[in-house]
Formats: sequence, structure tokens, C-alpha cells
Amino acid sequence: MKATILITGENKENYLIDTISSCLNQNYRNYEIILLFSKLKNLNLLQKKFKKKIIFKQIKRKKNPVQDQLYKISVGIKIANGMFIFLLDGDDLFKKNKLKQIISHKKKNK
Repeated sequence: MKATILITGENKENYLIDTISSCLNQNYRNYEIILLFSKLKNLNLLQKKFKKKIIFKQIKRKKNPVQDQLYKISVGIKIANGMFIFLLDGDDLFKKNKLKQIISHKKKNK
């Protein structure tokens, strides 16, 4: 079963490399990563480092910060291909077995 990791990256430029790396380091392999943002200061660096590994989706910014984040997530869900959706802020990290544990728990407890 495929999983989708949605990362909202607004104002988290200093942490995004670690966040994305923690997602790429999963021991579950059937997943995609979508980075949702309006503007990133280090976009060129991120694209150079991760271009073939994640999907970059630039989305027009909403004025209200709460609406902005929710809007980005709703756009991400529409383009996601995974059966499972994981939400991650741009300054969060995933443990190496996060996807595997949650998906196998869900399979066991249908």
C-alpha cells in the first residue's frame, strides 16, 4: 500500500533538509513525498538535492496563516497517490520506522 507524506514548508527553510532526509530514510519503501510551499528562500538548493526524490508543489499563499496551511494540505491531498496520508510540518522529523509501524498496525486492525 502506497503512502503519501505531505510536508508544509513555509518559513521552515532551516529545517527542511533534515525533515526531508528523515522521510527518505524510512524502512518502508512504497511512498511519495510532496513538499507544499508558497515561497522558499532555499528552493534552488532543495531542488538540486532532492529533485528526483520528492514532488515540489508551489501554491499561492492565503492571507490567513491557518487558512494557508489548511489550503496547502487540501491541495496536497488532491494530488496524493497514497492510500495513507501523513502530514508533516517543515520542522518535524520522522523516525526511521514510522511508516512501516503505522501501516502494518492498520493492516492488522482492519
